[in-house]
Amino acid sequence: MDLQRRLRLIPTDLNEYFERILFTVDNFYRKETAQMFQVTLKSRDVMSLMTYWYMDQEDSFLKNLAVRPISNSVIDERLGQMCKRLNACCKGLLEVYSVNSGQGQDAFFYLKVDFLHRTVRDFLRDPDMQNMLGKWVGVDFDANIAICQALIAQVKTAPQEPVFFHLGGPMNRIVHLFFSHSHVLDDSQYPLKLETRLLDDLTAALVWHRSKVGDIRNLLSSFDSDNPGSFSMDPTYLVLREAVQNGFHRYVSRKLDERSNLPQEEQADLLCCALFPSQSRPVSAPRPPMVKLLLEKGCGCYGLNGSINNFRESAMGDNTPWTLFLESEYEIMRTGTSLEDILPIIKDMLSHGADINAECFLGAIMGGTRKAAEVVRMLILDIDARALGDLLTRRTDVQQEKPESSRRKRFISMVFKGRKIKR
Repeated sequence: MDLQRRLRLIPTDLNEYFERILFTVDNFYRKETAQMFQVTLKSRDVMSLMTYWYMDQEDSFLKNLAVRPISNSVIDERLGQMCKRLNACCKGLLEVYSVNSGQGQDAFFYLKVDFLHRTVRDFLRDPDMQNMLGKWVGVDFDANIAICQALIAQVKTAPQEPVFFHLGGPMNRIVHLFFSHSHVLDDSQYPLKLETRLLDDLTAALVWHRSKVGDIRNLLSSFDSDNPGSFSMDPTYLVLREAVQNGFHRYVSRKLDERSNLPQEEQADLLCCALFPSQSRPVSAPRPPMVKLLLEKGCGCYGLNGSINNFRESAMGDNTPWTLFLESEYEIMRTGTSLEDILPIIKDMLSHGADINAECFLGAIMGGTRKAAEVVRMLILDIDARALGDLLTRRTDVQQEKPESSRRKRFISMVFKGRKIKR
């Protein structure tokens, strides 16, 4: 009879089994348990055991963490502590495994944490379980912020062996994961000082690593490994470029205020970062707001019309962000892809001095080169062209003191009203 009663107590399905395990967690650990489960559910990639160790530390410890590698003995001690902590808090529902047989410095990156099985993830995603975990974790915990702070701490204390800094290596993945989660920071619900601190800490860490391992540019998604020679080596500028690519409007605005009178090549480079987002960037960010911000912060006429060759080659040789943009959008249009965000970008660029007479190369089929005004008409609707014509007319009214202002005004008016121009 006792055996039969014991058999009846055995859970009949996995969810009941997982629930029983979960409720064996001591009340003292439940807040940490919920935090660990939430960050594992939220993370866009499998995180390392060391990342979990940093997430288990106080905010004050992370804020004051020095930028320097930690020793192998400290690595082993911290990883041992975190293994015990995971077992106490998660009762085996999270497991530690290795993707590399190495020890010491390798373990810093390659000891990973994930769910025991995909069914555990499904169980914890159940609305009732999410509600329960939310009560356990409290109102002050934010999984994205916890992940970001832990990843930056890991970057600051990472071993400085060059093998870890290769494209696609562990440091590249950590920085990529950071930007995957840090996009939430630009929301007004988060203080700007938090966003600035994390990105400035990343910059400081990259400065330190560069002094020891050399080139660290390929850690960032905005770096073009096919054309490395044309990119700055300065980590401060590299992080700014990455922030532009990922839509950190508040951070970019602050940094541009601090760096007035940007060189022409930097203006053009930042505009290209906004106009041509990297395919490998972690999170998609809309282009028009960042383009508008850059133009308003000084990357105007010189940046738009300045020569740049960082992003793609052109049959015309030297090109500008303005002409590259028009040529690129024309190619996109030929493939039948939607151009939903093109009009506000064109409006902002024209209002900040984009050269309507610049030469664009559209290929031999379209007769080689075309004026920028002609390309604009190809890209947008007639009603939008008329709106741009009014905008351009207002621009030229302000420039009456220029000798060719009236002729330019007549040219613009005729182009955007579809009339032929007398040669």
